[in-house]
Amino acid sequence: MLTLEACGPYGSPGNLVLTWDSSIVNIYTAPSGGTALTQFVTPFHGFNGMNLYVEGIAPGTTTLNWTYSAQTNCTDSIQVSTIKVEIVPAQSQACDGEQVDVDLVVTPSSAKSHLSAVQFAATKPGGGTQFDNPAGQGITISQRSSDITEWRIDNVRWHSTQADHCNATAAYEIKATYNIGSSQCETVPVTFMADFSFGVCVDGAAQPIQYFSGDIVINRMQLSSNLWHATISPGTFQRDVQANAWWNIPANSQYYSMVSGEEIYHRDSQLQNPSHSILKDYWLATNVLAATMAQEPFTGATEQVARQNARDAFQLQVAAEVQRSISAVFPYPGTIRCALETEAKNAVGASHRVAMPCTYPLCP
Repeated sequence: MLTLEACGPYGSPGNLVLTWDSSIVNIYTAPSGGTALTQFVTPFHGFNGMNLYVEGIAPGTTTLNWTYSAQTNCTDSIQVSTIKVEIVPAQSQACDGEQVDVDLVVTPSSAKSHLSAVQFAATKPGGGTQFDNPAGQGITISQRSSDITEWRIDNVRWHSTQADHCNATAAYEIKATYNIGSSQCETVPVTFMADFSFGVCVDGAAQPIQYFSGDIVINRMQLSSNLWHATISPGTFQRDVQANAWWNIPANSQYYSMVSGEEIYHRDSQLQNPSHSILKDYWLATNVLAATMAQEPFTGATEQVARQNARDAFQLQVAAEVQRSISAVFPYPGTIRCALETEAKNAVGASHRVAMPCTYPLCP
């Protein structure tokens, strides 16, 4: 008698494991009388059966024919189904913190009902399972529906693979094992990339949206019928830098709290705190007032003209101070801006091989 198991010992597509008893002499593929896949004369009788690995049979239904040693003219046949199972991710590369659908594609598709006990493993190239990242783990894969072929990477996890600590992607080998009948099979591994590229998958910044608040007081004095003087006093005019913060990073990323925390600190302390070591000279109201008052008095033929001349001189100094600050901050790579961002990015995941100066694209 000839029986069939569903896959070969290495999971190669199109391999079968055939077991036969000692009466079978030759096994052939259809059509009957074709070339023998293998021949033997004396099976090893120490076992109840023997295994034969039949290679190269395409997925689908194939007829195998055989003859018996005791009855040389007696033949029989059996129809066998070979099944090919492949891993197909919805995308080959994804950002840290994203979910990605993964399917098992079964050929022929009608054979998927024979699959059971599916399990996935994702390892670093070479089989490593120790991951250098804040989460301390690699990716996990779970079944996303009742269909045994529909799976999902739960949370893409970037891990370090290079000694220079500046790599932006990390490779995983994903493979699946599954049972068909009593035979355990294994898919050919596929490569999946976890991405941590700054500017692509993750980025953040705190941007100033206001430099000052309040206003000056303009004082005026009439010297004659056609001569007015105007001077200014600080009034409520003061340094009042305000900023907003943004971060482009999947909410489930292991780096989300690090990046958002750094940018919130950047916004709340670095940009708004005048005593900060980097920003102590950033947008100084005293510079504006001193430069404006040095031009006093502002004259005019009427009170309105004198007041306007004082206002114009003040606004020119405001514009000059704004430009001085903007020149330091924008465009990239402005000196102060890059000092701020480099400081922030150095702190993000620095112990996990994510040194920002070599991956952050907006500053040198």
